[in-house]
Amino acid sequence: MHETINESIVSGLLEIFKALKTKNINMTLFCRKIPEFNENYKLSSRLFAIFKFIIEELPNDQKDIVELKEILKTCIIENELGTIAFCTPEYEPFTKVGGISVMVGDLCKEMARHNRKVVAICPYWDRILKGTKYYIDYLYDKDYNPNFYTKFKFLGNFKIHCGYLSYDFGVHYGRCDNVDVFFLHNSELYPSPYPPSDNYYCIRQICFLAKVAF
Repeated sequence: MHETINESIVSGLLEIFKALKTKNINMTLFCRKIPEFNENYKLSSRLFAIFKFIIEELPNDQKDIVELKEILKTCIIENELGTIAFCTPEYEPFTKVGGISVMVGDLCKEMARHNRKVVAICPYWDRILKGTKYYIDYLYDKDYNPNFYTKFKFLGNFKIHCGYLSYDFGVHYGRCDNVDVFFLHNSELYPSPYPPSDNYYCIRQICFLAKVAF
């Protein structure tokens, strides 16, 4: 057995799980409610590293081990980080006005590289620099390798209400560098990046982007 995962650890886990099972206690909830693991990231990371090692390395030569592995798999799945969503006014390389597009784009791609499910949600501005329209298709056709980028497709229109206001949005979806990218189109609300406007208009833009996204 691996030097860091000795028989006493495995037997100890088995005894704990058997005791919990007899009392019909959910192991996933049990892990979440232990204060030491909630407050200490290193400790909880080590616990789940042990879980993964047991699942991947220990032989299935005992019924208890097989049962333990199934319990640990459930614990890992139910404690995994969910989808990470970024709502952003710019997303590289499609709408690249300031530094936020590069920062959000790189962050999304790096998280996706670490096997996280990442979603980017961005206004599909009616026009960008130099008045360019329909830029998501233009950029795809001009520059991108289809092995890494899927052509955007129109998913449909839907109406969103916020207070006494409502707007229709067109939704366009594509996948870039393993990131699911959604562009939301409404030419009245999102005519161009950072258009001259008053505070009320900016708040409307932010509120509807947040409501559409969530």
